[in-house]
Amino acid sequence: MSKSAKKNAKRKEKKKQQQEPVSSLANALEKTRLDNQSEANEAKGAKVMTEPAKKLKNLKKKLRQINELKAKIDSGELVNPAAEQLEKVAKKHEIVGEIEDLELELMDE
Repeated sequence: MSKSAKKNAKRKEKKKQQQEPVSSLANALEKTRLDNQSEANEAKGAKVMTEPAKKLKNLKKKLRQINELKAKIDSGELVNPAAEQLEKVAKKHEIVGEIEDLELELMDE
């Protein structure tokens, strides 16, 4: 066997060895996908429970923004607030009510 033939044989063998893990890796990937699908179905039930918590977090953020905006208006830092800003401040009572409702709902669960 010539020198170049030996090199080519080594290359082929190396390439073959590299492809074997790829096929076993592909099988493992398929198995993982199936496992993830079953976990995703279980997680859907958990997402329904976390929606009120997520909404509560967002409402608290809005309330914090409203309080900051109101403080700027009261201190005179914001002289001419836009109409949208005034509407946002006016909705403070609605948001506080929604937060209280969601907190009660979360306590019941």
